[in-house]
Amino acid sequence: TYATTGGQFDMPMTIIGAGGTAPNQALGAEHSQPLHAYVMGIPGLKICTAASPDAAYGITKSMIRDNGPCFLFCPVKMMKESKGKVDLDKCMP
Repeated sequence: TYATTGGQFDMPMTIIGAGGTAPNQALGAEHSQPLHAYVMGIPGLKICTAASPDAAYGITKSMIRDNGPCFLFCPVKMMKESKGKVDLDKCMP
């Protein structure tokens, strides 16, 4: 893997998924386990979250350009409620 080789091999991989729970929604014990708790134990994986659609776009663009494995969690509340224009030239460091 990318972490166990000390970065000697490129492993470009970007995964985008939902994180957190939806507002005013009880999901029950079977569906409330946070996915980020599972992936935090994977060595070498870069994990991010975004607070706005603009930040999500910029982080995604940076992750695609990265040579290592990356995981972006987009909050469910942001995906359901946030609207607005996104700066297509923006790239987060």
